[in-house]
Amino acid sequence: MAWWEQVAGWGGIIVAAIVTGTFAVRTARRTPYETLKTLVDILDKSRSLPKDERHVIETAIRRELKRIDRLNAARIEGFGAYLRERIRQVPWDLVLASSAYVAVFGVLILIIALNR
Repeated sequence: MAWWEQVAGWGGIIVAAIVTGTFAVRTARRTPYETLKTLVDILDKSRSLPKDERHVIETAIRRELKRIDRLNAARIEGFGAYLRERIRQVPWDLVLASSAYVAVFGVLILIIALNR
């Protein structure tokens, strides 16, 4: 096997892992509006909870409102600012974890394929 075939194989695994991890996180993640709606529904149904427990939900609602406000402000500034804000809000730890998971299986498949 030529050197470039091995490089292409390993590089393909890395690129596939990053792309797969990114799409997995994107499809699993809710939009800020969906999260806000869920939190408001929980707050409406939690009238019997103590005040300190309701405060946790109210804090989460404020956090989502700030997130939506930052996105809207960036959208007004222009596409570049909006894109930067969206990228800033990506949960990179989940993307990296998903990518690592896919990469491990890709490496195992490549090792099995090279040993045959």
